[in-house]
Amino acid sequence: MTEPSTASSISFSIAHPQESSSSGLLQVIPRTRVNVEEEVAFYTEFPACSPKQGTLALEWLEAPHEAAPSVYSHDIWLEDKTGESKTFATNVKINGWTSVGDKKGAAYVVYDCVITLKSGQDVQILKRYSAFETLDDALHVSLPRALHHHIPALPTKNALAKYRAKFLDRRRQELQAWLGVVLLHPDIGGHELCKRWVLL
Repeated sequence: MTEPSTASSISFSIAHPQESSSSGLLQVIPRTRVNVEEEVAFYTEFPACSPKQGTLALEWLEAPHEAAPSVYSHDIWLEDKTGESKTFATNVKINGWTSVGDKKGAAYVVYDCVITLKSGQDVQILKRYSAFETLDDALHVSLPRALHHHIPALPTKNALAKYRAKFLDRRRQELQAWLGVVLLHPDIGGHELCKRWVLL
């Protein structure tokens, strides 16, 4: 008998093969010959561990298995659209400006805007400053309030310098920056108001 282990309260009893005991825990059989019929009869006493079942189980463990197919519905798809741009334009440029009419009468300035679409086509449009104001006002009315801070402020007006080349060039740059932020924004740029402003 072995002493109980200090790491566990379970004690183990090991009998030597040659020890004589009434229960006969282990019997040494001389290696003369193997009686197959007796072996089969012995294993059939244990249905769960019969030789046939054991062989099949071993073959199953050793055989390569394909991963179980994923279970999903063909009718329901969850698609991640995070970061997907809704814009229709890829580039915005204002090449210059043109004064229309007599400065003493009903003259006004138009800006030469070139919008590059996703198809690669360039759309050239002439827009007055008031057209930028109209788009700005419409977007603030139509868009969710959470997007308003993405729309920069338009450049200020200056009635006294509105025909001076230096002033107009600075305004051209500022309007180009404003229009670029609006049309190229992933959420704002795809709004119907922006499309109509460019294409109509």
